[in-house]
Amino acid sequence: MSDNADQPRPGADPDHTPPADDDQEYPDPDNDYDSDTSEGRFAAQRVEDALVQAMEWEIAKRDKQFRGPDKAYEIPLELYSKAEKDNDQLTAAERALLLSRGDVVGKALAHPDELTLEERYQALQWSPPGVLHAAIRDATGGKQGTPEELYALAREAGELAQLNAEVKRIIKGMFWVDWETATHFGRMYWRETPGNMQAAGLLYKRAGMDPAFLAFAMYSLSNASEAPAPDPAPRADDAPKPAPSGGSTKRPFNLQEAMASVPRRAPFVFTGNKSYLNARLAAMR
Repeated sequence: MSDNADQPRPGADPDHTPPADDDQEYPDPDNDYDSDTSEGRFAAQRVEDALVQAMEWEIAKRDKQFRGPDKAYEIPLELYSKAEKDNDQLTAAERALLLSRGDVVGKALAHPDELTLEERYQALQWSPPGVLHAAIRDATGGKQGTPEELYALAREAGELAQLNAEVKRIIKGMFWVDWETATHFGRMYWRETPGNMQAAGLLYKRAGMDPAFLAFAMYSLSNASEAPAPDPAPRADDAPKPAPSGGSTKRPFNLQEAMASVPRRAPFVFTGNKSYLNARLAAMR
């Protein structure tokens, strides 16, 4: 079993347990106190402590709700790595151990050729085939209909700005159509279950898709959407400026070039991770 599977989180209070029900009332901060008085400082500390405790309760509830199968934490990480990188070298006993997880990830790692289309999409954390294919057809006017085809379209585009808004949206969600409206908790925790990311890496490779490209596309499109809109009115100081001596004007960001300098595991580093919240809780202590 993993050495850290049952270790307490940073900042966790072992003397407090989360409430059994889901109707826990979280504290409502009351800012109506004078922080310059001892009573006010005490009240402020109580509010902060209550908020930290409420966050810990919420994390504990999500930990239990989205925890992977128990067997997933008992399988050696080395076997997960072997299943991803050298699947054809797995022994019958190793495949049986992976299957003992009892979920679609175990099947993907042990017998990827036996997955149904629905199971493959589930293991990749994509939307169901019918939903995703329909969204891709609508986004491309029927010219593309599968994730592989949309991936090829984006890869060949060079500059993602050339893609239409709906194609960009699907790429930003990494083929999860409802990413803008559905909860992200399930996917955040899914990434932390041992073996899950190795299964995704294996299936991406078998589909001829580079997840590093998708990750770069997701981040570059997200950054572009958050950039401030340009000022439509020209100003006197907007006149073209000469290039620095010995240099040239700045070229647009090129996704293909940027990818060349990034480690291959880059797509599996996500900011939307509960470990970040745990670290913030620890820092508040």
